[in-house]
Parts: sequence; C-alpha cells; structure tokens
Amino acid sequence: MTTAMTKALRLPVNKLPHYRLVVAKPPTRRADHVMPRGLSCSNTFLSLFSPSSNTTLPNHATYSSMPLVTSDQATEISLKQDGIIPDVIDSFQSKTLLVLSYGNGKDVTLGNKLAVADTQHPPQVSFQSDSPNDKYTLIMTDPDAPSRKDPKFREWRHWVVTNISGASDFQPANVSHGTALTPYMGPAPPHGSGPHRYVFLLYKQVPGSNVAVLSAPLGDNRQSFRAKQFSGQAHLELVGANYFFAENA
Repeated sequence: MTTAMTKALRLPVNKLPHYRLVVAKPPTRRADHVMPRGLSCSNTFLSLFSPSSNTTLPNHATYSSMPLVTSDQATEISLKQDGIIPDVIDSFQSKTLLVLSYGNGKDVTLGNKLAVADTQHPPQVSFQSDSPNDKYTLIMTDPDAPSRKDPKFREWRHWVVTNISGASDFQPANVSHGTALTPYMGPAPPHGSGPHRYVFLLYKQVPGSNVAVLSAPLGDNRQSFRAKQFSGQAHLELVGANYFFAENA
C-alpha cells in the first residue's frame, strides 16, 4: 500500500496489515463473484478485502494513482447504496474502519455475501481507537426481519456488547471482556425470505454516556429493536459500520 493511498484513507502506513487497497475503473458488468462489490464514486471505486480470502481480482482492478475516495466516504456510499442509511442509521462521519472476520477468509467487506453456516460464531473485531482507555459499544442487527419486503419485526437484535476497550493499530479487540447485553446469535433468515442485511455498528462511549443503559441486559425478546433509539438513550457516538448479506434460499 502506497503512502498516497494510506493518506487518502487517513491512516498511517502499515496500519492495515491484513488488508489491501484496490482502486479501479468501474466494471461494465458487476463482478460480485470475483471480489467484494466496488464502491462507485464518479469514475473510481475503492474496495478493502482480505488477501486470505482467495479473492480473484478482475482484470480492471489495479493499484493506481487515480483519485481516491476516503474510507469514510466509501463507507457512506455503500451504506446508502444498500439502504442501511436510512433504514438503520442516519448519515454519520465514520472515524474508523470496522474490520470483522469469521475466520478462514470469511471477512465482512461492506455488502459481500457470506454463508449462514460460516457466521454462526462471533467474528473477530478490529478497529482503531483514539485511546486504549476509550470504551466502545458494538451492535449487530438485522433490519430485514422476517424479510426486506415485509420488515415487520425490524430490527432483529443479534449482538450487543458494551464497555469494549479501545484497540490500537487494528489489533483484535477483546470483545469477550466487554459487557454482553445480548449474546451473539448467528444469522437465521427464514427460507425464501431473500437476502438479509446483517449490520455491525461501532459506537464510542463518550463522556456523559448513560451507564445504566450500557449495563442493563436487553432481555430475550430480540425483535423490534432500534439501534438508533438505543444509541440515543445511551448517548453514544457512531464511529464505524460494516455489513454483509446472508440468506437461506
């Protein structure tokens, strides 16, 4: 990764040791089968992916000196493209890449498809914090319950962990030492309900965050959750997001 690229991403050199940056002209045809979806932005797109996933780059993808979009712009473009803005969250200023891996190259890359069977255990979570003394809250939610066409149970709460200690240099965060308000539940979309969006949201616990909200278990009823409402009650600052699609055809 070149210095110019990391500068465009607003990250120091070597802060993304497990990821590579690809900049390419938009393909005339989508290439979802060979790489995570590109993030369209005028005449370029940016994609972060893990080399360990055995992803094959299409011919048009090259390391390039073309103009880049920043990581926060790329995240917002993708979230809007798939309706997560406004279905789950409002527009926000992304302050860190939220990197999630289910192992064996099964990484979450802003709208890629993962198999239900591969996502039944909590992923490894990495991000860049301002300080190791900072605390964060992580939410995984499905706004497409029971389907995107009929989201009458929106949102389905899959995972909520508060009081996660900050991590540096994108080292894995010790999520297990946080406070699990909702234990992890892997995707289980109903058969034939189409692709579901599984959204991860990272919030910074700022001075004035509601300690009572951040320590109270959320109960067994997971349906009709609202991440936006919860974060408002807890006075949290949204700093990162990522998501993938999964379905039971």
